[in-house]
Amino acid sequence: MKIVIKKFVILLPVTLLHWGGFPASLFATDFQQATVTRIVEQVEVISQEGSPQPASLGKVIQGNMAVRTGANSRAQLTFADKTITRLGANTLFSFAGGSRQMDLEKGVLLLQVPKGAGGATIRSAPVIAAITGTTLMMEYSPGSPGIVKVIVLEGSVRVSLTGHLGESVVVNAGEMLTVAADARQLPDPAPVDIARIMKTSRLVNEAELASHGLIVEAINAQAQMLRDGKLLDASAGSPNAANPAMQSGGILNTQGTRRDVILPPQNPAPHVPPPSLPNPPPQIQPDPKPPYTPPPTPPSTPPPQPTPI
Repeated sequence: MKIVIKKFVILLPVTLLHWGGFPASLFATDFQQATVTRIVEQVEVISQEGSPQPASLGKVIQGNMAVRTGANSRAQLTFADKTITRLGANTLFSFAGGSRQMDLEKGVLLLQVPKGAGGATIRSAPVIAAITGTTLMMEYSPGSPGIVKVIVLEGSVRVSLTGHLGESVVVNAGEMLTVAADARQLPDPAPVDIARIMKTSRLVNEAELASHGLIVEAINAQAQMLRDGKLLDASAGSPNAANPAMQSGGILNTQGTRRDVILPPQNPAPHVPPPSLPNPPPQIQPDPKPPYTPPPTPPSTPPPQPTPI
């Protein structure tokens, strides 16, 4: 009797997959807890019951807790697999214990997941970002409707739109994705100046990241694209300036509008000179007429007088 073995392929949601096609939990331990390894100004830990307590260095954050930062404040959390999460000002962050899922309720964060660590997912408003061996920055500004921004410093991230099956886009190093909270489809990512962010971001430059060398490689690749004319410099003062990048103080060190985006080159319309008119024929000036001189008047001759007799 011939035995036929049937093979079944089970497709799982992309946001839960490791880039290799298998659940991340097969390759790495889940996030059970994180340790507070950096505190700047006001940082609080919120328990499951909702009572906030001041954070302290070495504080262990469990999956049923949240971390909140105040104005001009920052924090860093370190997980057991060396995944680093840095929180900017006015940020509310949490993670689900027993999984590798994080939640950004508001504010801004930097996430660096080491290569081979198994990846993670970040959920914020309408999007879920699936990460493996990547360094990214994410910002969520609540409002009407609210805006989510994702910048990839090195590696790549697949961003999916919650509630819209199949609506996803890959964001590569040096690109930024901006999504409205009520979006029904995802826009295309736009290039962003990594070198400038590296120089001005507090979350990036307050301590060197383990992925610093990979970020430098991405910066060099972007610089080569500029030299090759594949990108146009749209920094402040440039005639190409447009599309401000992230405007969070936690990321860009300023609340003002930044113009850090590098735009793809556009094919300008060829310059067409105005048609040249033929030279008009020279005008012939008539010779000037001499002034009019009346003919001389002949002298008058008196009539002859009769001779007297």
